[in-house]
Amino acid sequence: MDNVQTPAFVGDEWLFNDGWSTGEATEIEAGAPWALFFDVFAQARRGQFEQVEVLTQLLVTEQPHPLFLGAMYLCAATGDGRALLRWIDSDAFTQAAAAVALAGDLGVVDTLLQRRRGAGLEIVEAMESTLSQLLEPEPERFYETGLDDVAYDARVREHVAALLAKHGTETRFSLGAPLRPSTLVGKLELLAELEREERDAASATIGTLVFHLETLTGIPGKGVVTTDGGGAEVVDRGRLGRFLETTTTWDKRHRPRSGRRLFFGHPVP
Repeated sequence: MDNVQTPAFVGDEWLFNDGWSTGEATEIEAGAPWALFFDVFAQARRGQFEQVEVLTQLLVTEQPHPLFLGAMYLCAATGDGRALLRWIDSDAFTQAAAAVALAGDLGVVDTLLQRRRGAGLEIVEAMESTLSQLLEPEPERFYETGLDDVAYDARVREHVAALLAKHGTETRFSLGAPLRPSTLVGKLELLAELEREERDAASATIGTLVFHLETLTGIPGKGVVTTDGGGAEVVDRGRLGRFLETTTTWDKRHRPRSGRRLFFGHPVP
């Protein structure tokens, strides 16, 4: 499997803190799995989504972690996010659940609830975190609630039914509202106003929001969240401020339709 050698520009922070940043892929052998991935990615960022089924091929064959992760997130962003549900029951449940949140499809809720039922703490937190990203007008309603399975399921299903009745079953959601960059920007603006220690403590949430916004708009978020000399994640407030300003301007100029999935500014069919 050495023809799957990871490109040099794919480091430890790729996707999570570096976003969809890519370097020169010219050193990758033509036809190799990484070459297939970057071909699909290059087409998708131009608004061409005909080849996304290639990602499914990468997900059902053994691939190294960075490529598997990239294929999973690109599939969620541009293809059928429900194709990832098989991985909710695997050791990759954390990454699969996070990717599902990127797709914004409430059709996955029952699978997340089923995985949560009777599971250990790590799985419960991963499922609740994803549900929170999809549904959270108030985070404490869906994350670390301490509710038993029956009560938790009832709370989630009641909220999902209300959202779908109001906005329709074709709508994609994030943070309890129809998916749109301005919703994510609003959440980021609140986090940006935190004191430094609190802001750094929220770096994972900030990084996720930045990554989702980059996916929607194509505006690079690299450098907003970084790692200090001791390995701890920190937030660069200056970069965060500039990223917020740029994404806000983009949203006002493009006025994307609320509830519709985008990839680098292109509507995903």
